[in-house]
Amino acid sequence: MGLIKRAFMMLLGVGVTLGYWTLRGPGADTTERLADVPAVVWEGGTVVNIAASCNQPGKLHLSFGRRPLDAKEDYPSDQSLEVEVPIEVGDHNYKVEVPAGVHGYVELGIPQPTVGAKASVRVQVAEHVAEDAAQLTAPLEQGTAFFAQLHMNDYASATND
Repeated sequence: MGLIKRAFMMLLGVGVTLGYWTLRGPGADTTERLADVPAVVWEGGTVVNIAASCNQPGKLHLSFGRRPLDAKEDYPSDQSLEVEVPIEVGDHNYKVEVPAGVHGYVELGIPQPTVGAKASVRVQVAEHVAEDAAQLTAPLEQGTAFFAQLHMNDYASATND
């Protein structure tokens, strides 16, 4: 009888949990979104120089995320900030104060590139540099994108994958 009671309670618990999630809906999106590159991310800290260059109009996407120091790599960010800025042809430079331990992406995409499109991104803190560049040498295949991208493990030290 005890085994049947435990199985019933387990099923009841699963049912209640699923019902709660169904009624509550998805969790709130707490990501902050900006249309301009900020001078300071959260409380600021180290000055990070971000450079983006393109020869066709593009979109610069920056993401910033922070998780507890003792969290595992796949732990979701406690704080997140997304920035998306359309940029014109040319060189663009931004100085952003970023706290230590903040990770994220720097991506410059060209939405409708033609052959010869060029995009590059660079993150620099003092003498530490991370950079990526791309050049389109053939027509872009259907369902693909053209961009230069960096994944930053820690903006404040310019460390990336």
